[in-house]
Amino acid sequence: MKGEKLKKIAGILIILGLPAIFLLVFATAKHHFQKMPIFGPRHYSAEIQDTVYHTIPNFKLVDQEGDSIGIDAFEGKIAIVDFFFTSCRTICPVMNRNMHNVQRKLDDPSYTDISLFSFTVDPENDTPEVLKEYGSDAGADFNKWTFITGPKGIIYELGSKSFFLAAAEDVLAPGGFLHSEKLVLLDRKQRIRGYYDGTVTEDIEKLIDDVKMLLKEEKIEARDAGE
Repeated sequence: MKGEKLKKIAGILIILGLPAIFLLVFATAKHHFQKMPIFGPRHYSAEIQDTVYHTIPNFKLVDQEGDSIGIDAFEGKIAIVDFFFTSCRTICPVMNRNMHNVQRKLDDPSYTDISLFSFTVDPENDTPEVLKEYGSDAGADFNKWTFITGPKGIIYELGSKSFFLAAAEDVLAPGGFLHSEKLVLLDRKQRIRGYYDGTVTEDIEKLIDDVKMLLKEEKIEARDAGE
């Protein structure tokens, strides 16, 4: 009888202690956050003597105000990038409406470091003045959404070799120019973190979610680094 009584008491203590054990395990366990992918080839850096991810290099173009713009405009920001041209009558109107939707949905003090950049693939027609009028009609907040033009050789090389997107003249393409429908997400280190179809609503929603995920990733990295 005494042995059975002790077993019952021990059983009760175990049952009562299980929640505390689970709480202790979850409190002390290190949770692993699944980081977003980084796109593009890696290469060896002699400066840091290690392999590094592909980043967008510097460039020299102009914005809708006619002011010089380079990669420094991206520094310290999460960037969303696309390629388009103002006379496009196929996918560009949809892409730019969705870029405007992104701007609207991220119009919050929590997202002040997020900017949009649209590169024209028809720079001969899309002068700063044309881009500014087009951006105004598109509802662009020029403090957050920048339109970029300049020498087409620089823009085409930037599109194909840096963003890995189609960006070129093509007599067979509608309007005479070939460009991708993709929106590109860059982190603050100018690394590519995602591609999204700028004509598909579900992809735009995923882009918004991934921006939030990227901000969370930054907070976790800062916390782990003790910043």
